[in-house]
Amino acid sequence: MLNIQKKEINRLTTLLKSAGASYDILLPDGVRLQHGSVSKTAGTNAPSGHRYRRGETPAYFLPLIKDLKPGEAVEIPFDRFHPYTLASNIGSHAFAMWGKGNYTSSRDNERKVVELLRMQ
Repeated sequence: MLNIQKKEINRLTTLLKSAGASYDILLPDGVRLQHGSVSKTAGTNAPSGHRYRRGETPAYFLPLIKDLKPGEAVEIPFDRFHPYTLASNIGSHAFAMWGKGNYTSSRDNERKVVELLRMQ
């Protein structure tokens, strides 16, 4: 890990502590940074069961992300899909296509979009 990355991680953990947040971070070198108590289910609104037919969500978003080049970003509207389901499916496909650490995604509930940035 580069020194600049270590510096930014240190800055991030200081900010999280000052905000009263709990965290559990596993770094690539195997070092685990923990503060407070983190529940694996905290903050998730994961739906149970299946909301859509098999392949229905990928058929919607894959045309929007399949040709993304490193450094490019895209906004995928929620459309008729449940925000958590859509964001989860997009993250799974991005991981399968580009691998761990090569993308970042965010769900923006106010604007009703999932943002996806391909890193490498």
